[in-house]
Amino acid sequence: MEVAKKYCSKCQRDVKIEKFEGDFKTCNVCRKKGLNRYHRLREHYLELRKDYRQNHKEEIAEKQKEYFQSIKGIVITCPICNYDIKKYKKTQHEKSQTHQNNLKQKSETEEEK
Repeated sequence: MEVAKKYCSKCQRDVKIEKFEGDFKTCNVCRKKGLNRYHRLREHYLELRKDYRQNHKEEIAEKQKEYFQSIKGIVITCPICNYDIKKYKKTQHEKSQTHQNNLKQKSETEEEK
């Protein structure tokens, strides 16, 4: 009786079909190695970013100030509430209770249609 096998594109050999999960082209062993590598790289880049932010506080503060000055005068209209708000207050507005209520009300009216 022949065991069903599938070709792994990473290790380039035929592996038992039980060693595959779903429709992935790589076997579980190769996928696990790849995920471990991804997590190590992600931790490394997060550490680099943390070090950069600690060592360049003035530069980052200056860039944030420049960005704030560039968007300070821009006014946008919220499509849900029809309010004119400044761009730098957009996220604050989206978290507000008024916006949440309007969003909920809009979704309820769309469900009724």
